[in-house]
Order: sequence, then C-alpha cells, then structure tokens
Amino acid sequence: MGLLTTAVGLPFWPAFVASIAVAGLAGFLVGIPSLRLRGAYFVLVTLGFALVINVPILIWAGLTGGANGIRGIPRPPTIPLPFGAELDFSSPLSMYYLALFFLVLVALANHRLVRSLVGRTFIAISQNEELAQSIGIDTMRNKLLSFTLSASIAGIAGALYATNNSVITPSLAHFTEG
Repeated sequence: MGLLTTAVGLPFWPAFVASIAVAGLAGFLVGIPSLRLRGAYFVLVTLGFALVINVPILIWAGLTGGANGIRGIPRPPTIPLPFGAELDFSSPLSMYYLALFFLVLVALANHRLVRSLVGRTFIAISQNEELAQSIGIDTMRNKLLSFTLSASIAGIAGALYATNNSVITPSLAHFTEG
C-alpha cells in the first residue's frame, strides 16, 4: 500500500486492491514450497520467510526507505454520497468505521466460505488430511488456496494499518509483530 501510493503514485482504492492482490500472491508463492512440509519443518520455513523479508526491506533504502520506512501514506479520499453528504476519512473515528466495515465484510465472506463446498474441504483437511486425500480431495491445491486467501485477508489488514498510521517501518515486518 505504502509503495503503491507514495512511490508509484496510484490512487488510494486501486492501490488498496493491488496490495491485497500482492499479499495473496506472496502467500501463494510462499505456500508452494512450505506447504509440502509438515510439523516443525513447516513452522521453520514460514518463520524463515518472515525473517528473510526484512533483508530486502532494509537494503533497498531507495525504494522502501530502509530503516526509516515509508512515510506519508495517504488516507482514502472523500467519497461523495447522494443528497450532498460525503464520507470523509480524515478522523480516527472514520478510519475505525472503515476498518469495521472490512472486518464485517471479511467475517461474512468467511462465514459463507465455511458453509461452502470449499470450506467443507478445508475442514476435512484440517481434521484428517490423509483421509481427505484418500477420498479424492486435492489437499495441496486446497491448502494453497487457504494460504492465499489468508494472506489476502492479512493484506487488507496491512493496508488499513498503513493507511491509518500513514507510516510503515521494517520493524513491522518482523515475525514478533502482530
């Protein structure tokens, strides 16, 4: 979100959607090698990816701001409503309601997902992966989809966080944050 709005100059809403897509793509790419592992190996590899991401963030100071991070991330523009009203996102309360809107949206989407066939396969895989695989469920594809969806949701949270604080620093990318 920060790079797209400050360095690239994208307007807020296209940058917001793109940041969600980039987070999902990152989850997909990290999921390909790491989801083949189990137990402690899976944990170590995903932790390793989280640690490794700090290096390029710090080294590419011209792009990412280095240790200082990216500052001046804009808030959403005012949205005109019918009858002369408008949604203005300049106050903390309005940003709270924006975050609440996306929380409800994600909660409703997750509610629908769990009750769908895809959600049932996710539940089957989490309960007994070998049994799910034996009845014909493509566990790798479904786990990769789950990883991608969860990374996209994290992208929504990250974009809202960056927008609300108007700054992102490398310390936020460390695995101990969150």
